[in-house]
Amino acid sequence: MDRYSTDQPRKDGFKLLVVDDDAIIRERLKELAESLGFIVKIAKDGADGWQVFQRLKPNLAIIDIYLPCINGLQLMRMVKEADPQCLVLLITGFLKYEQVVQHGYLPGDAFLRKPFTLEDVKGEICKLMDSRESILADTPKNELAPWLR
Repeated sequence: MDRYSTDQPRKDGFKLLVVDDDAIIRERLKELAESLGFIVKIAKDGADGWQVFQRLKPNLAIIDIYLPCINGLQLMRMVKEADPQCLVLLITGFLKYEQVVQHGYLPGDAFLRKPFTLEDVKGEICKLMDSRESILADTPKNELAPWLR
């Protein structure tokens, strides 16, 4: 069993940002990520999410597509431009992933449609972190960003 699929918390200090305007979803996702060992910060809208992102510099961001102030697709673009190695899990209850891509937005690294279970989210986080580990293993250390070394 790999270390991301276990219920035991990791202690490697990976940082995760949750941006959702629904307080219940924000808190549940925060609790889940903390149980996996992430350092977690939350934001209630896109503008707040951008400010938190700049301070936190997360390894992973979970972003709702429909947000006040700055929508999740715009925020995802800003995140990817600022840090292309930050993984993005997009979530929404209104839109299919194909529609996001058709509208010319950069795809996130993963997508979940609401309603979802915490196990669904955990599975996507595990897949993303596993893919990140594979990339890191195949990349010479001198080519990695300093925070990845």
